[in-house]
Amino acid sequence: MSDKELLNSILNEVSLTRDKVNSIDNEIKSLKGNVEAIDSEIKSLKNNVEAVDSEIKSLKGNVEAVDNEIKSLKGNVEAVNSEIKLMKNDLELIKTQQKEDHLILKALEHKADINKAEHDQMINNIAYMEGAINNVKENIGAIKEIIGRHEVDITVLKRRPV
Repeated sequence: MSDKELLNSILNEVSLTRDKVNSIDNEIKSLKGNVEAIDSEIKSLKNNVEAVDSEIKSLKGNVEAVDNEIKSLKGNVEAVNSEIKLMKNDLELIKTQQKEDHLILKALEHKADINKAEHDQMINNIAYMEGAINNVKENIGAIKEIIGRHEVDITVLKRRPV
């Protein structure tokens, strides 16, 4: 390789290095801007932390008030628990009565089913009897016709001289 080519190669390398240094310099400037923004945010966060600290102190007072209310509520809860125990006992009695009522209802339903079956049987028997009575009526009507004809024949025969 000639001197000129070597110099051109070095010049290219230097040029590339300068571009890389400029790029790194730009990145450093960008990072400095980011660091300054972060510093600003940290200062803002410090102010927020101080505000939160004062709110926490205020909340501590509120927590103490809530603690007192909780103690009061515990007494109320104990009273409610004793009432619940009484209600549970009442509920057990009601459940027992409901079971008894359910058994009575089942017995009544069974009796109603039996009565319905007997009623249906009676309706069938009545329908059968109506059919039989109608048949008897028809037979009686036929007999009356026959008797009527026989009476006429008897009357005719009585009138005939023997």
